[in-house]
Amino acid sequence: MLPAIQQTSKHSENKSNSFAPLKMISVGMLGVLSSIGTIGYVEKFLAEGTIESLARSMIFGAIFLVVVNLEAVILKKGTLMFLFALLQGALPLVLFYDRFSKHRLPIILLVGAGLCVLYQFTGLIRGKGIAENSLRVKFFHIARVVVPKAITGLLILVSALMYSTYFEWKLFNDALGKKLSGALLDSSESVIKLWLPDVSMDQTVDEFIGAIAQAEIRKRKTGAAEKHEIELNLELLAPEQKEVVIKQIVDQARASVENITGPLNGSETVKDASYNMLKGQLESLNKNKNGKKNALFGVIVTLTIFGVFRSFAFLISWIIEFLAFLVFKFLVAVRFVNVTFENTSKETLGL
Repeated sequence: MLPAIQQTSKHSENKSNSFAPLKMISVGMLGVLSSIGTIGYVEKFLAEGTIESLARSMIFGAIFLVVVNLEAVILKKGTLMFLFALLQGALPLVLFYDRFSKHRLPIILLVGAGLCVLYQFTGLIRGKGIAENSLRVKFFHIARVVVPKAITGLLILVSALMYSTYFEWKLFNDALGKKLSGALLDSSESVIKLWLPDVSMDQTVDEFIGAIAQAEIRKRKTGAAEKHEIELNLELLAPEQKEVVIKQIVDQARASVENITGPLNGSETVKDASYNMLKGQLESLNKNKNGKKNALFGVIVTLTIFGVFRSFAFLISWIIEFLAFLVFKFLVAVRFVNVTFENTSKETLGL
């Protein structure tokens, strides 16, 4: 689908050009304000854990991503693109000025903001290149380059903010932590069930380990049958004997796990046990003065958070691309953006 070609006279073209700087600034400032709104409501969600804050952060985030997409075709110069990418990535940090004055500025948050700027700018430059080097204005081709970069940059900043909030500023929200930990485990359950169909994150620790142990026994039984070897067959045992054997296997497996994680409560659900381990690690880090160890753990946690967010966000990136396309079509219809012929065969965008 191609936008309608707007034929402009010399007079109307000059008049339109006189408003071009104002149009570029207005779009860029909308991007800055929406980025501040996104990060502000993300931080509010991290502190309070309310659905309202999460919903508002997602709305502002969608607006921000749509605007970044439009910047690729509206901001004509690379210097302007870098300026607004810098403002969109750095200005949200002003929201945390009071924390910077009480605590030190987290390096990982600065790195996150820097990478956010870099990814935005890279996407804008590539989108600009596609727009300039194509004979026809194909907005979806531009969006497919800009949107993934903008999403990646934004999620890096959000992940760094999560780490800074919980690990640097120690503003840990227990209820939200449980929700996020549970959501992470739920998202991984479908993958785990491909290999271990009987396990569930809502099982107790003992039930979970028992399901894994029985799956391993069945696997060994199948392998032994193929090799004509004798192997333990639980089905041949009496129920009491079967229960004793499974309990012994579970106890041995749990002892092996506890060598790594520390003591486990077998009656806890997997979700609760995982969360308590994470919380214990967090409390241990807060007491630990080893800066290198803390920094390494911070990087691992941030990358994990980013990976989870990124896998979800790219499933809905097409929605952002479609919304940006609709907004672009509207801007063309109201003559905010003009699509004209540069020569007899090449379309170009003007303001």
